[in-house]
Amino acid sequence: MRILLTFAVEAEFAPWRKRHAFVPVFMPAPVELAGHFFYRGTVFDYEADVLLTGIGWEEGHAGNWPRYALVELLKNQPDLCVSSGLAGGLRPDLRPSDIVAAREVSLRVGGDTFRSSANLLAIAKDSGARIDLRQITEPSIVFKANAKSALSKFGDIVDMEGYHILKIVSGTRTPVISIRAISDTVNMDMPPEINRLVNQAGHIQAIPLLKLILKHPSRIPSLLSFGAQSRDAAISLADFLDRFLETAGGSSSEAQAKREAVAAR
Repeated sequence: MRILLTFAVEAEFAPWRKRHAFVPVFMPAPVELAGHFFYRGTVFDYEADVLLTGIGWEEGHAGNWPRYALVELLKNQPDLCVSSGLAGGLRPDLRPSDIVAAREVSLRVGGDTFRSSANLLAIAKDSGARIDLRQITEPSIVFKANAKSALSKFGDIVDMEGYHILKIVSGTRTPVISIRAISDTVNMDMPPEINRLVNQAGHIQAIPLLKLILKHPSRIPSLLSFGAQSRDAAISLADFLDRFLETAGGSSSEAQAKREAVAAR
């Protein structure tokens, strides 16, 4: 079987990448887009492609390489697609590193609602995820606890890419599921400097970091704490993906029945 997974950035992918044999593969692109790499490897008995989409999604931009790459990788007709990564919790009962497989994904305002595959949700539940939750995709990072609380009327978790990924995949016959690990809770203020320190690829920018250290050294502990919390969430996500894919491709009669049901969709 072939699977396709997406993460926003390398930091989300890194713990899982270290457990399996992935190699970078260059994907050329049309002249208006620069080519980029995706990752290809073997996970258990799956042939796996992994696409890093970057933070956020320039939906109206003609030069959106992640959209182009995702469409190209879907032409390989994967048996299932997993949109994965980290998300903010919008419910008080969601804790850091909790795993959520969203029942549905939407924007806060406008757009359609896209649903995860019922069969994949059943496998995710068996693997330890909470599944009866709604995911909303916002165009920017939600820093403040009061802003997250206000968003809770629209959804249970918030991210920046999931809606756009499910919108593309749902236009194919590929079963898809959105899986997230909680990196920050509804009552947690995130360090606002993250928006300046981290670029779209998730890399720390040296000069803004140096300026922050010199001007506001007292803010460094909160950044380090959030970084550690995000790292733990990424490890939790890697643990879950292994359980999920083992169940999806397992040899037991129950897992086999679910895999056949997924493949038949």
